[in-house]
Amino acid sequence: MNGRKTIWAYTAEQKEAWDKLTGSGYYQVWGSQAFTYLCHRVRGIVDNFDDPKTVLLVGSGEECERFLQKMVEFEVIDSVWTHQPKFFRFDDREHDGESIDKSLQSEMDAEQFRTFIATSVDLDYYPIAAVVIFDGGLTNDEPYRHLNKILEVPVWKNGHLVKTIRPAVFNVCDCEESHFTKECSEVVSVDWRKDTSTFVELPQEKPVMLIEHLIPEKALTVMAAPSYTGKTHVAIEMGLALATGTNFLDHFKGPHEPVPVCYHVPELHASLFRSFMQRLGAEERLQGCFDNFLIRTLERDLWPLDSPQMIDSSRGRYVFLDTFGYFNDGDDSASYTQAIDFAKKINNLIREGCLGVCGLYHPPKYSKDKKTTGNVMTLENQILGSAGYGGVLRSCLGMRNLHEDSNKGLWVYVQGVKNPGLEGPFQIEGVPLRLVKRPGDSPYLSELLSGDAGKREQAIEMMKAGKCRREICSTINVSSKTLSKWKQESLEFDSNEGDESNDNAE
Repeated sequence: MNGRKTIWAYTAEQKEAWDKLTGSGYYQVWGSQAFTYLCHRVRGIVDNFDDPKTVLLVGSGEECERFLQKMVEFEVIDSVWTHQPKFFRFDDREHDGESIDKSLQSEMDAEQFRTFIATSVDLDYYPIAAVVIFDGGLTNDEPYRHLNKILEVPVWKNGHLVKTIRPAVFNVCDCEESHFTKECSEVVSVDWRKDTSTFVELPQEKPVMLIEHLIPEKALTVMAAPSYTGKTHVAIEMGLALATGTNFLDHFKGPHEPVPVCYHVPELHASLFRSFMQRLGAEERLQGCFDNFLIRTLERDLWPLDSPQMIDSSRGRYVFLDTFGYFNDGDDSASYTQAIDFAKKINNLIREGCLGVCGLYHPPKYSKDKKTTGNVMTLENQILGSAGYGGVLRSCLGMRNLHEDSNKGLWVYVQGVKNPGLEGPFQIEGVPLRLVKRPGDSPYLSELLSGDAGKREQAIEMMKAGKCRREICSTINVSSKTLSKWKQESLEFDSNEGDESNDNAE
């Protein structure tokens, strides 16, 4: 503008020092001289015909009006009432008949500021270059609770990150002496000390297990199993135990209180997933708490792990990813680097308030190759690139359908390969699911698949059904001596009753 007035209330030395503080980040503006300097800097930001910008104002109407009056004096705007689109301030919100200034102390308000910064161009404003906050003593010189929400604002389109907006944020405070300081650069925490701990500040409480030995809170659990193993049914059963605050399979201790769940299954139609849940009695079990088990199926757009929708919907909920390959952006499942990237997104989701993540996973084909693995399940042969997941992976369950023909139904072998405290493998059978072998009662997979173990299991089941020794030996082609050995070893066979009935039958 022509004929512009220049009002200098600060010294040349101050200007030289303050001019060195540039770029995005968080600034503190103390006193009248620093305030006038800020006004000059803001004028340079918004009054650029070739690259116009908008500045978001946060604070009381009175303080914002005082600032806008300065902009009128500097001939940036014609009047306080015609400040848009160069400046924008949200109206006060009403609460119990009282008008309350919107503030970064409120997470709801901070989210609204964040959304406006991300979408200002769509709302007929210019890109947001700066945010000016009028403190009014609100924080007692402490950092704003939700300041980081506006220091870095991602912009998403169709589920993909397009850009990140990092405005300069100026906090104006009343003070007799003038200071203009930069507290942090870009997205660095305003108070880095609060994000560190001494030894005595570290918590003593051990991590919570939402389902005993199987599902830890605030960590990644992986269920690794080939197709047609029953992992979706098992995961739904776990979700129902969480959502209703009950034990898993009437054996594994569940959470102290119901834990809301969000189940993402982008590979199944809604009606098919409903039928899976119905088989497990979900409708009856979720009576009065249907909101505790939310589902997103094939018909919905997939939310990336770092998208606002995924982050917001996961707060206060446990999340199932069925299968997590849909949510891993990497194209090389064996890549250590890509595994780290995926783990970072899981970690961020948890830090944002997610109660934990269970990912259903298809292990590599060689995991079923006896020559390669010896039918021994390990973390390395169940999850490619497992080292990249690091400490965020605190539970891994390897699973195998023991039926050679998957059409015969579910008979699932489950082994913890990163589950301290779990006494051994266990087995699940049928729908609804039943725990037929408790942890430690089931032989390991290598024994089950060796041949004799399969016969041993069949013999025990026949003895429990009351079949005589001769019939059992004939049916499965084993000697009477071998059968006696198996019968003695079996913890589930009641020798006082079974021996008599079987011997008498002979």
